[in-house]
Amino acid sequence: MKILMVLMGMEIGGAETHVLELSADLKNKGYDVLVTSNGGVYTKELSEYGIKHITLPLHTRNIFKMTKSFFGLLKLIKTEKPDIVHSHARIPSFILGILNKFIKFNFVTTAHWVFDTSGILKHITNWGKRCVAVSEDIKEYLKDNYHLVDQDIYVTINGINMQKFSPENYANDIIDEFGLSKDKRKIVYISRMDEDRSLVAHHLIEIAPSLLEKEDLEIIIVGGGNDFYNVLNKADIQNQKAGKKYIYLTNARTDIYKFISVADFFVGVSRSALEAMSAAVPSIIAGNEGYIGIFDENVLDVCFQTNFCCRGTKDSTPELLKEDLITLLNADKTKLSHLSNYSRQTIKNHYSVDAMTKVYEKIYESILRVPVGFTDIVVSGYYGHKNSGDDALLSAIIDNIKKLNNSIRFTVLSNNPKETMEIYGVDAIYRFNIFKITKAIKNSKLLISGGGSLIQDATSSRSLAYYLNIIKIALDNKIKTYVYANGIGPINKPKNKSATRKILNKVNLITLRENHSKEVLNEIGVSIPDIYVTCDPAISITPSPLSRVKEIFESEGIPDGNYAVISLRNWKTNAYKKSIIKLSEYINKTYSLNCIFVPMQFKKDLSVCFACSQNGYVLKNPYSFKDIMSIASHSSLVVGMRLHMLMYGANAGVPVIGLSYDPKISAYLKYLNQDYTVDSENCSFDELKSIVDTIMNNYNDIKDKLSAKVSELKDIQQKNAEFAIKLLEDKL
Repeated sequence: MKILMVLMGMEIGGAETHVLELSADLKNKGYDVLVTSNGGVYTKELSEYGIKHITLPLHTRNIFKMTKSFFGLLKLIKTEKPDIVHSHARIPSFILGILNKFIKFNFVTTAHWVFDTSGILKHITNWGKRCVAVSEDIKEYLKDNYHLVDQDIYVTINGINMQKFSPENYANDIIDEFGLSKDKRKIVYISRMDEDRSLVAHHLIEIAPSLLEKEDLEIIIVGGGNDFYNVLNKADIQNQKAGKKYIYLTNARTDIYKFISVADFFVGVSRSALEAMSAAVPSIIAGNEGYIGIFDENVLDVCFQTNFCCRGTKDSTPELLKEDLITLLNADKTKLSHLSNYSRQTIKNHYSVDAMTKVYEKIYESILRVPVGFTDIVVSGYYGHKNSGDDALLSAIIDNIKKLNNSIRFTVLSNNPKETMEIYGVDAIYRFNIFKITKAIKNSKLLISGGGSLIQDATSSRSLAYYLNIIKIALDNKIKTYVYANGIGPINKPKNKSATRKILNKVNLITLRENHSKEVLNEIGVSIPDIYVTCDPAISITPSPLSRVKEIFESEGIPDGNYAVISLRNWKTNAYKKSIIKLSEYINKTYSLNCIFVPMQFKKDLSVCFACSQNGYVLKNPYSFKDIMSIASHSSLVVGMRLHMLMYGANAGVPVIGLSYDPKISAYLKYLNQDYTVDSENCSFDELKSIVDTIMNNYNDIKDKLSAKVSELKDIQQKNAEFAIKLLEDKL
């Protein structure tokens, strides 16, 4: 595999060192690596690793030099034909993004930092089809500011060469070069000495006299930049006041490992901090972005979250730095030894060059396996309509398959593609754009007709025709097709039965959420051998915590206490309304349960919930499916027309009563051995009251049996995802 690395320059810096170490390790593993940039001190090391460097003026926004870089990259890509073009900075990414519109290449970008997104700057940033963030907070920044989706973003680390940065090394030549003492302890600060990076260097010089009062030590500040001479002048003043030189500035250096090797304590951020930790140097994490302090177990999580850059933490101040340095200077050998060992072990566990390279190898293999414009799985269903049940299904399908192979790429057919991409982190296209749908299916490996009751004509024949036609597009293009955990039926019209039979007998695999659906398929003549009864995938979802339920109830003005959930929908007849009004009053008075009316498809269900809520409370705002699931999970009883509300309750072992407007309600509850259903068109209060009394009088026994059945089904449902992987791998 040939990889072209593109960045602004190869001068000293975290991103530059990142590229140097990555390129060297890839080269060592047999990859063909080229680097292009404006050049710099690290080009010599690239040459020593046998890596070719091509110089282009990629470091400036000067329009003439950007034009030169554009044509230089065009020629380079055409000549070298790299498998991957990997950009590591804003200006190169901008140029490559434009170039990628004229010639197609596999474009990857790494975000090493957060960019200014004010004004036009946000719109001149281009990102590759795969993007790498060097920390979780940068990943969130990419999602929030550029609306990149989860499946396009990988998180990597700044890999550290642990042999170069080792406590076994000691650079006597640095001692000799600067006339340092071998006996005095040394504080080493390393950073680019630019105005937006050098704040803590100023702080360190400011507190130097106080530190000198505690101990006769030496301070070494390594780095060059546009603020170097300001820092140097301050250091000279302090040295003059002390009557001796104890603060040393080096300007830019490439032999950073030598300075770290002589350090007793380190101050800085990002890659330099990780290099010091690799050398087992007790470190203080502090920079322009914020202040974390002495690195130990207590700050590990925040260091991970910010990639040791301190973004979002408290401000750096001279007082904080002084306090922590004095703590280190006063620490005994046992404490310092612990900090040293813990620092190096952290690098070994989480920040080795090999671990970093493996992430990039995975990304490169992913983009070659599924090139730009292609996907692994297209998912068809009733998505993007703000229906809690269907939202839960989509989430479960994606999550369960990704648990088995996290590199699988999805494209979802949605009524609201933008929202679907933001929520689920996948690609999405409008469900009625037949041209884009056909192209997406042609460029996929598997179509999943996924979840819910898609194959039925109770809603309309048009709905059935839509889902069958999507499957037909896949069949016509010889793409594997999988009807995934569906509920089938009712299919009433003879022509619909014939169309369903014709299409479904050609698919590769069908899994069903309950036994009744298999009976429907048998009845209409679907006879392919690979039909399995599994379970609805929503059973696998973990709901929001109980604290979220309390938060919602407080905001909605619902009092504390035990409660029952009622979920209704408008249907062809509203005969059930009077019975539900009386039932909610009965439940409240007899069993001291508040009745909470929950609209599952908010805009469509809200009016009927209000119409029946004289003796209860209505959730007046829309909530996520995990929130609604949690509300059902922590209730004492669920009464519902919406199938997935019944599933939400049953998943937590909550007894449920179904108002059956569709055979799927009674069929699924029968599959759960929870056969408490009434016909929504003919339900009476007395019938509902009798069922409630039966449940409440046998509550623990019913709850235990339901929980046991759900536990069994949770194991079965994972087969849905396993089948998908087998189809992708041609093992089924």
